[in-house]
Amino acid sequence: MIRSSSTPSPTPGPTISPTDSPTAGPTATPETPAWIQDKSGILPGQNLSLSPGTPFSLKGIALDDRITTLSFNNNNQAYLAFINPGDGMAWLDGAWQGSNVYAASLESARGDFQTPAEKSAARRSSRPIRLGTSSSRRVRVRSLPQIGDKVSIKMYVSSANTVKSKPTTVKKADSYSSDGKIINFAILVDDDDLAVVNDSVLTNLSAEIKGNILPKVTNKLGEAPPGNAAGLALNDDGTLYFCISREVDGDDSGTLGFFAAIDLTDDIESNRKNIVFIAPGPLASPGKEPQVYSTVAHEYAHLVFFWQRAKVLGATVYQGVFNNQQETWLTEGFSTLTTALCGYGPDDANGGANPQADPVLLQHVYNYINAPQRTSLFPFTSYGMSFLFTHYLQDRYGNEVLKEVMQSQKWSSSYSAVSDVLEKHGSNFYQFFRDFAIALLLDGTLSESATYRIGEVNLRGTYRLRGQQTTFYGPSTIAPGQKNPAAFTAKPWGIGFLGAYSPSGLTLSVRNGARVNGVVLVPNSPLQ
Repeated sequence: MIRSSSTPSPTPGPTISPTDSPTAGPTATPETPAWIQDKSGILPGQNLSLSPGTPFSLKGIALDDRITTLSFNNNNQAYLAFINPGDGMAWLDGAWQGSNVYAASLESARGDFQTPAEKSAARRSSRPIRLGTSSSRRVRVRSLPQIGDKVSIKMYVSSANTVKSKPTTVKKADSYSSDGKIINFAILVDDDDLAVVNDSVLTNLSAEIKGNILPKVTNKLGEAPPGNAAGLALNDDGTLYFCISREVDGDDSGTLGFFAAIDLTDDIESNRKNIVFIAPGPLASPGKEPQVYSTVAHEYAHLVFFWQRAKVLGATVYQGVFNNQQETWLTEGFSTLTTALCGYGPDDANGGANPQADPVLLQHVYNYINAPQRTSLFPFTSYGMSFLFTHYLQDRYGNEVLKEVMQSQKWSSSYSAVSDVLEKHGSNFYQFFRDFAIALLLDGTLSESATYRIGEVNLRGTYRLRGQQTTFYGPSTIAPGQKNPAAFTAKPWGIGFLGAYSPSGLTLSVRNGARVNGVVLVPNSPLQ
């Protein structure tokens, strides 16, 4: 699901089962406890002097309740990316010495991240979906839907707080051919919204689906389930439906669209169709085409992601991971990345600001880098963080890594699937997460490299946001009014950035027996 650009509020921390716990570090020795991932880095209780390298020096750091002191030889800048690779909050005591000191307070926050429409999709998707290894059900092949056909669709009606059947009309229908396979698709419009969306807008949408979205999603991720998909209950040959209805955003909460996995099952509330839902508001607003197209690509990617994962599971009870806050980070990351793969990302082909960029995606990225300490990767709290993390995964290991993740045999959690693939590439989740933190700091600077960069977005670029030119300045390392705090906390699988100009030293320790990791970066010249 994709929402409006309002800043999300985090939810309680994740619980990682013993089999899915973060990968252990090096073999334990008295000098290198097992929880330390980078044995070449800074150990707890050390006193260490750091000098810049070319173009920067980089040291892993491990912290516990012992005092660790660092000195920086009067370098221009120094940064600490404070990473909490665990399932609980961590409390850090720290103080910079020197001038022009700043730090980000890693305070906790609480809130409800789902709208009523999204909660309905979550409720409908959370029921067990039994996937068989074969199907004897006869497939009833249907021809391309005809314009003007009436189709009854089950939708959540917020005003009645229930699921009802509502009449829709087929307004556009077409086919896309891929490797000899034909994908029929139709655009449905809620009869209550027929006067809201004009035909020319739907013509453009149909052309975008056929000429851009379906080809690119199919190439990068794969296809939606066919009509004879084992274990699923589809009424036809797999026709793909895009349903436009005011009920998507009936509570005026900013929901732009959603996909509910239950619509592929024989549940009483199921539509038994490959179907995604789109809000009509942006379609009726001139100039919002990129936002609409991005939403369509995003929601369709959810459908494809679901099916590609389901094929791997076989005869398994599949819970609706799309709306489990512990798991959602991965499917949202894939779907948000898909919008960029379809051409609606921040940058154009030449690396400049993209005039077709989805403004909602831009806002999500801006929200994240301006308060990274408020979010965690999982449980899901930020579209911006999930987008950047997944994009970095693709940047490091290539386009095929997305299919590798979807095809992983380890599905006890999304964490397990990504860990499985990273290990095959010679890494592990913590090491990659640490590199992700470094890439956030270096992206868009003179120190950016093939290893530490995030494609299709310049975290120090200038973009049009909310009607005005807005410059990004990388991940925020400052919280207004909170200079050099005595203590702060970090969210599970979250990143907090601390930094200083002309620092002379830094003292650090973690309270209450907590153990955390991080990385210290000292640039050879100021990050620009």
